[in-house]
Amino acid sequence: MWISKRRWENLEKRVADLEKEVQSQPEKIMQTMQSYLYNQMTKSYLPRYQKDESQFDEQV
Repeated sequence: MWISKRRWENLEKRVADLEKEVQSQPEKIMQTMQSYLYNQMTKSYLPRYQKDESQFDEQV
């Protein structure tokens, strides 16, 4: 089967782009997990901290 030079170059470019995308997937996954965990930590910490602070003010 014969493939033109132009088509072959396009296929090589697609394969290279796909390889680059696959290699960067772990980085994207880690960034997503980090931002999710950070958001969860700040959401759970801030309301509790503000609640404790307001109770402290009322006791004084």
